[in-house]
Amino acid sequence: MTLLPGSTTSKSTRPPLHTLIPMWLFALAALLGACTVGGGAALSGVSVSPGTITPGSSGIGKAPGVAQVGYTLGERTHVTVTLGGPVQAALFSGEQGPGPHLLRFTGVVDASEPAGEATLTRRVVPPGDYTVTVEAGGESTTAPLRVEQAQGSPPSLQNVTVFPGTISPNGDAVDDVAEITFRTNETATVSVDLYGSGGERIAVLAPDRTGPGEQNVVVTGRDTLDEPLPDGVYTATVSVQDPAGYRVEASRAITIEGGGNPDLEVLSVDITPQQLILGGEISVTIRVKNTG
Repeated sequence: MTLLPGSTTSKSTRPPLHTLIPMWLFALAALLGACTVGGGAALSGVSVSPGTITPGSSGIGKAPGVAQVGYTLGERTHVTVTLGGPVQAALFSGEQGPGPHLLRFTGVVDASEPAGEATLTRRVVPPGDYTVTVEAGGESTTAPLRVEQAQGSPPSLQNVTVFPGTISPNGDAVDDVAEITFRTNETATVSVDLYGSGGERIAVLAPDRTGPGEQNVVVTGRDTLDEPLPDGVYTATVSVQDPAGYRVEASRAITIEGGGNPDLEVLSVDITPQQLILGGEISVTIRVKNTG
């Protein structure tokens, strides 16, 4: 090749073909690495703290009454948390998003056991060594937990009655309200709720710490906004829970019919005579329509 005066030549800087493949492999590995770091493990950081609890305890002079189950999710997934040991129970099941999560466990689990006239619906687990297992995204991790002996036993709930069994809350002073009466044997937290046929809950008595003895609660047939409840058959449920977490419940049926807000419309007012002499009498006639 002949070069003109003042011209130069240069070699191509393009790398040989055999060096391009390792460069592409390196780029692909870096990309996959970035994706792994961004997603993280499906489940990590499972812990139970403290490792020992005493149900119902304030933590003064003995183990506290609550354990925190902590874990971290790397992605949105379905999570189940279960208790294993002398008693096996499901503590949580549901969908959760990525990030850290905490679940409180007080040593109390759901139950359905006869308790005299009532039903035991929440019970304290017996003392012993347990495990808490968290499952998420196909991964599972278990942590130990010890439960110490709790003080107390299921409270009693007796003589639950509703009278009258049917009310008509319409303001006519006839069977407008019902009274729920019951007896407890110890100081406990008491609540009363009405449940409709569709499962809707209407609070009658918010949870209130009450002493032992005869109790009574009035059912007005109205909701928390003082609006009349629709006619129908309801279930009145009395719940009694002691400080440790034992809960007993008893239910009775109550019927609402003819309920509504009292109201009337004045149709006319007649006053006779129009003129009145001293010592005379007048007659007033009022025609009304019941619209309640």
